[in-house]
Amino acid sequence: MARLFIVFGPSGVGKSSVVAAALANDTCARVKQIVTCTTRKPRPGEMDGVHYHFVSTQDFERYIAQGELIEWSKAYGTYYGLLRSSVENVLTQGVSAVVLLDRAGVKAAKQEYPSAQVVFLLPPSLNALKERLMTRGANTTTEIDVRLILAEQELAAENKAPLADFAVKNDVFEVAVQAMRTIVCEK
Repeated sequence: MARLFIVFGPSGVGKSSVVAAALANDTCARVKQIVTCTTRKPRPGEMDGVHYHFVSTQDFERYIAQGELIEWSKAYGTYYGLLRSSVENVLTQGVSAVVLLDRAGVKAAKQEYPSAQVVFLLPPSLNALKERLMTRGANTTTEIDVRLILAEQELAAENKAPLADFAVKNDVFEVAVQAMRTIVCEK
């Protein structure tokens, strides 16, 4: 049975890396990651259709107007969203889908897919998260500070009103990958 899995967590926690590594295994042959779309410019090494669907602001606003998005938001001055057709194309093939969203996106997606399973990926600590964000080299010090404040808020929100069915701590990468694989590929 095809199912939808939603992975969320603070910026820089390793959602993309953990999910990609988890799905790179024969036990995950019937699971596909859904690529969301964004209006931001690609970072070095990012490819359209692999990391995101990079679209123009005009196209994204057309998706909004035509109701083509399951969820969308504007964060850090950029639109992000999940195309309904991307999810439906995978699920109707009998293949399970994994999508990476933010907290608000989880709430919106659960409205349309109430049986979706949600995984919260946690950092080992806020200091470790700060180091990851700094090492990534994609953000200014101010942007990192903002992301850390948002991470604190997200961790507090999940503690107060959990959305997740599962929590995975990305402390030891291989352990987090195996936990993610067990949830999305073996259940």
